[in-house]
Amino acid sequence: MRAWSGTLAVALCAIVAACTSTTRLDTSTLSFSQDPLIGKVVWNDLITNDLAAVRAFYSGLFGWTYDDAGSRHGHKYLIARAGNIYVGGLLEVDERADGKPMSRWLPYVSVDDVDAAVQRTKAEGGRVAVPPTKVNLGRVAAIIDPEGAVIGFARSRIGDPDDTSTAPALGRIVWTELLANDPTQAAKFYAAVVGYEPLTAARRGGEYTWLTQGVRGVRVSSRTLPARPSRCG
Repeated sequence: MRAWSGTLAVALCAIVAACTSTTRLDTSTLSFSQDPLIGKVVWNDLITNDLAAVRAFYSGLFGWTYDDAGSRHGHKYLIARAGNIYVGGLLEVDERADGKPMSRWLPYVSVDDVDAAVQRTKAEGGRVAVPPTKVNLGRVAAIIDPEGAVIGFARSRIGDPDDTSTAPALGRIVWTELLANDPTQAAKFYAAVVGYEPLTAARRGGEYTWLTQGVRGVRVSSRTLPARPSRCG
């Protein structure tokens, strides 16, 4: 986990650099909410040490195309499109010291206040991977929950991509699932930190918990795994 935390810190520094670059991205095909959509996963970044491989993989799988969002200190950042809609970012990081491949998705959840959410994280037993950081579009941070899953927080100054921009369609990211050893405790953590309302129902093979946010409906789900570190993806 320490190795991942260090890699994540470098990664978000590169993302910040990309977000403050002079490269202009066309957001004219997106529409944004006037109010923050608290609890919604509003962005996803793929952090990888083999950008060429994952670029080709998702292009072949989903038909994604890419816009260059700049680079700094050799860390390239691409914005992926499904059709004319931005769906996520691909960030290149350095090779790991142990030589192992690095490829991991990092979802960002919209929160009312990034700094306050980070403080709630620490109060509930989570850790800070990257402290609150100012970027061109607002403020971001990344935390590690008590089971080890990593998730980002975001507060945008231009509003969140609304449900029209993120409506289910071919090639878009439409669901985020937390695989947890203890979904009950995970639900309590995210309820306290983000404000989710857990809803649990019996399903084949056991219980399934949805994390909802008021009338906006399901945002994240969790299910039980055999004993292992949790992941969000």
